[in-house]
Amino acid sequence: MELNNIQKDMLKEVGNIGIGHAATALSKLVNKQVNIDLPDLTIRTIEDLTANCPAGYLINCSIHGEIEGNLAFIFTKEDVLRIAEILTMSEKGSIKAIDEMSKSALSELVNILSGAYLSSLSDFIGFNLMPNPPMFIDGNICDAIKLIIEEGQEILEVQTTFIIAEDNVSSRMCLILPKEGMDKIINALS
Repeated sequence: MELNNIQKDMLKEVGNIGIGHAATALSKLVNKQVNIDLPDLTIRTIEDLTANCPAGYLINCSIHGEIEGNLAFIFTKEDVLRIAEILTMSEKGSIKAIDEMSKSALSELVNILSGAYLSSLSDFIGFNLMPNPPMFIDGNICDAIKLIIEEGQEILEVQTTFIIAEDNVSSRMCLILPKEGMDKIINALS
């Protein structure tokens, strides 16, 4: 599937609205100024997504409602450790591995992000889309991606940069839907 420029701009706008709400909620959570930037949006294949898989973490929210699928956030190890430090108000460089407290904080971050994004998308296209609680997967990102993507699904990848006080951390947000679900969204945008 390919997006034309208007569809791409509309999806970016949906993302910006949802992520704007998430930035406000996250700012209150960490008591710091938070900006979230969505610089790029691309349709991917599973081959594209798994071509370069650094060690890291995937946090996935399955989607239920009128369209079923997944909303996955992929983080490098370095970025997830820094986000965990910010969320748990730990000193920079102090977290060397993700423990249960960090997993809980990161899952709450993804819960906020996925809820805001899916709410904005639902409002925009008129379909009810709700996230299930996040599932935290660490280790080989390629293996984790293959666990949640089924044959025939399409992937909308949004590069996401979090600017929290003086820190910049990134993730890849991937909306993973069956072709019919992605078609419904694209048709609703037309």
